[in-house]
Amino acid sequence: MPFAHRCFACDSTSPSVPTREAAQRAAQLHRDTIHGGHIPAAGDAIEPAARLITGRVLLVICAALTLASLLLKLIAS
Repeated sequence: MPFAHRCFACDSTSPSVPTREAAQRAAQLHRDTIHGGHIPAAGDAIEPAARLITGRVLLVICAALTLASLLLKLIAS
């Protein structure tokens, strides 16, 4: 199962990697380069990559559903 590191402070997600250990290495590299070696105050997580969804993707899904709803109302009237 692929994993990814998610930084809530940066609202960023690492590319998917094949193991949890590889995602942990990506997390540490991110902390070292972006956060001076510290864990960000907003937190971070190692998650299965299949469960990750960004805010941007969620916004696009919501917009598409809203548009579809409006089109159905327009067609029905």
